[in-house]
Amino acid sequence: MKFLKKLFRKKEAVKSPQNSLKDDVNKNYVCLTTDPINTVNDLRKGSWNMDKVRQGFAMGILRYAKQSEVDKARELGIIKD
Repeated sequence: MKFLKKLFRKKEAVKSPQNSLKDDVNKNYVCLTTDPINTVNDLRKGSWNMDKVRQGFAMGILRYAKQSEVDKARELGIIKD
């Protein structure tokens, strides 16, 4: 009986401390995981084969760029608005 009570008892959720520095992911930009700042690309410009982009996400080659990486690429002149 005690076993069933322990089994079905709700566990208290442990809250992790929230980071005050939040770096949101910008869904319009993709980059290589190995060199994110120098490989940031804008998905809204150019002709993209989205099947290949999704394959890159699945294989871990590509990922969405963080906002700080996009800002740094703009600062360096890699991305031109």
